[in-house]
Amino acid sequence: MESSKVRIRPLRFAFLVDPRDKASLQIVFEVNSALWGGCYNFIIPLFKRVPTHYKRPHDQLPPAKEMLRGLVEAYQPDFLVETKAGQASQAGINFPQKRLITIDDLMSRDERGRCNYGIDLRTVCNDLYKDAFRFIQRHPPKVVVPVSSDPRYKLFFAAAFGSFPEDGPMKDIEGFYTGALDGKREEIPPASFSDLFKPEIVFPLKATVHELDTTRNGWSMGSHMFYIDPFSSHELIEFWNLRALGWKIRPMPIPLATDLIDFCNAFLKKEYWPYPPPSNAFNMVQFQSAPHRPIEELQAFVRNLTSPGPHAISVTNRYPRIWEEWGRSADHAEPYTVSNATVDADSSVIGRGLHLRSVLPEFAEDDPYAAQTYACANVLGDLEDGSPVIPWKSGVASSLTHNFTHEKTWISREGIVTFAGRFTFATHIQVPNAINIFCAIAKSVGYDLKLSPSGRTCEQIIAAVGSLQMMRLVGTRDLIRLFDRMAHEDVEVELETEGSDRRRRVAKAFAPREKVLEAIRRSNADWEIARTNHLDALIHRNILKLGIALVCDHCSHKSWFSLEDIGQDMTCSRCSSKFPFPPAGPAKDAWAYRVSGAFATSNYAQGAYCVASALAFITERIARTATWLPSFEMKHPDGSSFEADFGLFAKPHSYEHTSTPHLFLGECKSFNPFKPEDFARARKAAKLFPGSILCFCTLNEGFSAYEIRELIRLVNAGRKRLDVGKQTNPVLLLTGRELFGQYRIESPYEIYGDKKEMAERVYMRNDIQDTCDFTQQLYLGIESYYTWREKKRQKLIARRAAKKNATT
Repeated sequence: MESSKVRIRPLRFAFLVDPRDKASLQIVFEVNSALWGGCYNFIIPLFKRVPTHYKRPHDQLPPAKEMLRGLVEAYQPDFLVETKAGQASQAGINFPQKRLITIDDLMSRDERGRCNYGIDLRTVCNDLYKDAFRFIQRHPPKVVVPVSSDPRYKLFFAAAFGSFPEDGPMKDIEGFYTGALDGKREEIPPASFSDLFKPEIVFPLKATVHELDTTRNGWSMGSHMFYIDPFSSHELIEFWNLRALGWKIRPMPIPLATDLIDFCNAFLKKEYWPYPPPSNAFNMVQFQSAPHRPIEELQAFVRNLTSPGPHAISVTNRYPRIWEEWGRSADHAEPYTVSNATVDADSSVIGRGLHLRSVLPEFAEDDPYAAQTYACANVLGDLEDGSPVIPWKSGVASSLTHNFTHEKTWISREGIVTFAGRFTFATHIQVPNAINIFCAIAKSVGYDLKLSPSGRTCEQIIAAVGSLQMMRLVGTRDLIRLFDRMAHEDVEVELETEGSDRRRRVAKAFAPREKVLEAIRRSNADWEIARTNHLDALIHRNILKLGIALVCDHCSHKSWFSLEDIGQDMTCSRCSSKFPFPPAGPAKDAWAYRVSGAFATSNYAQGAYCVASALAFITERIARTATWLPSFEMKHPDGSSFEADFGLFAKPHSYEHTSTPHLFLGECKSFNPFKPEDFARARKAAKLFPGSILCFCTLNEGFSAYEIRELIRLVNAGRKRLDVGKQTNPVLLLTGRELFGQYRIESPYEIYGDKKEMAERVYMRNDIQDTCDFTQQLYLGIESYYTWREKKRQKLIARRAAKKNATT
């Protein structure tokens, strides 16, 4: 039995609620206070028109239904919970029906009192009691259920600290909490609520994060203080969601602000600390208020605080654009990764399928209260032959899991997610390897995909050298040309003419030792030890095979023989006659090499050298984490077809404002020019896969005038806006400068000459669209994308002005 890495986390719920319905919102707060991981669940406020407090100057907001769908995509819940039946369809939210439940379903119990969904605080309290609370502690925590002494703050206290259901199936949770942890219900004056954040105080929402860790995705904006109206449902929901993202955030009720100066100063002092070297920045505290509230009001309050140092405080009245992929990243609002543990789970691969055994958190394995089927989520991690990048958009995800429905398995930004419970013993899914993933993306547009013969050759080339990064063994211009001449039997070899001192040249499939050594010398400059190691590696990897070239006594044909074939008698490969091995030994120049395996394939290994070198460059310099597939063919039932020299999914870098994997589709040429049909395929790729990156890779040093003209047409079409911060189809250009230069010993940016500083900035930033823009300026001589866009904007302004003048 094999094993796979599986990350255990709580189920993630997102609750649909009308902000005007405060009774339903109170129930949502109470239910989350009773669930393991409830602090990290989200609330989606329902509205028919986008509320004014979301609006920002100069921003164009999407329609209400589009914004709600964006929030669902941002939170990616395991279950969508309706507080009133039918809310999802009325709001235009398309969500898998088997993962759409009501809040009554979530609160329900089976006939034995077990949860139907998730793990509640009964299980958590049992574990806390066994581990700590049954013993006498020298400094025991104070466990409370805080209740506001002012009823107006009831909803605020529920949002900030939690509150348990007082009736219904979950009304017994408070008894477990106070009984097992020796807690009590305590009435707190609103002005003293800040005391509850002391480390020794345990309140319900703090208990929900039992044995959970969070890891941020993307950049952090430090800690936060929310200048909040405690009576506003909208602002309470926003505060809840910002905390559910993983932010360290504290509420600061506006009516109590003057009483909270000391609390704010203490928080500022605690959260102001330097980042590790070499950074010279500090963790700061950002004070946040609702957009409709004048920023001057918040600034006036902040002036009353004592700053612990320079740049310790920032002030904003803008909500992060969680509903929008680009805005979510730009505003540092990517949800954190929540984890209980990462463990080895039993798994086995059968054909293209994966059998995976589900895993529960250790504290819930023998628990009598956890759900039997839907207790927690398992996220599939490392898997042998698995892929590190999996596209999670619904079309591709449904194709990968279509045999197993959305009920127990789906794909999110985290990876492949499945349910676990005491009665959920195993999950069956397709192995998430490169071929299955690209078959899924082809299926999402109605095509069937298979690896082409040249793709199989490329796989064999990469397997022979060991990995993409080891393409440096063969990735030089001299070796590639020499290998191709061997494959074409086009290596010039000198033969003596019988009865004459003259020598004639003939074409052979092997190269004399000196010719091979000369190619290796040119590939390694003046570094002697590198030459020796290079030749040894080529022989060790069975790329080159050493043998001897002998002339037949009967037909005068010169044949190559491997060391294993040498004997007293040799057999001519042309006339099949036997002739004796030279009794005085072979001539000094008789030693020769020939290529073996896939390297003996003609036409530059069917283009595999260029494809593999391009994949090596992209995975090393542009996309550090990627899933790739060499040359493939796609067929549609209507008879149409599509092919690409490679496909690659790349994980976005933290500098980029996107979380969706990038799709690269490549056209490669060894030393031949691109033809009209190559550009036609690129246009078809753009139509089939909007947002994909079109790559043109050549082993030549640049592009011809015709190629530049056609590429500019593609670039201009691809620069059009697809979505916020996204171009329709960016174009990436790679030449022999990158594909051969990537293996140089010196700085990789030296290949760009006077553009090396610009190249260094671009590649270090790792923004793929910026990298595409750099290569377009370099090889096509065109203006940057930002200059092009600004010219478009100025033309639009001029047209509008002219139209306005014409009507007045």
